[in-house]
Amino acid sequence: MTTTGTSAEIRNFLDPFAGEDGVAVPDRAGGPFRLFSVRPEPLASGKRNTPLAHGDLLSLYMREFAEGGETFVHAHPEDSVWLVLQGRAAFYAEDGHCIAEAGPLDGIFVPQNAAYRFESMAPENLVVLRMSARAAETPGGA
Repeated sequence: MTTTGTSAEIRNFLDPFAGEDGVAVPDRAGGPFRLFSVRPEPLASGKRNTPLAHGDLLSLYMREFAEGGETFVHAHPEDSVWLVLQGRAAFYAEDGHCIAEAGPLDGIFVPQNAAYRFESMAPENLVVLRMSARAAETPGGA
C-alpha cells in the first residue's frame, strides 16, 4: 500500500484511555505502583484494545486482532514499542515497503511521527503489547 503524496494521519492513542476506570489499580499499600496482568482471550472477529497501565509519560496497551491489524498508514506523536506475544505481524513504511516481520517475542521501535501500518500474517489471533512514551513537559510550558 502506498500513499499519494499526502502525509499520514497523526494519531494519539493515549488520551482516549486517560482516567478510565479499571486501567490500573494502586498496589495494596496504596502506593504509586500499578499492577496489571496480560491475559489475552481468543477473538472470533474484530479487535480489542486493553489499557494495562497509564501514567503521565508512559502507557502500555494489549492489542488483539482476529484479522487485519492497523491497516491504514498513520503516525503517533509519541515514541512506541510494539512487542508481538502471539501470531505474526508485518510492519510497513508509508511508501509500502516491508520494514519487518515479527513473531512471538519480536518487537519493533517506531519513533514519534514515523508513518507506518501493520497487518496480521497468521491464521491465529495477533496479540501485541504497545508501549508508548511522550516527552515530559518542560517547566513554564516551553
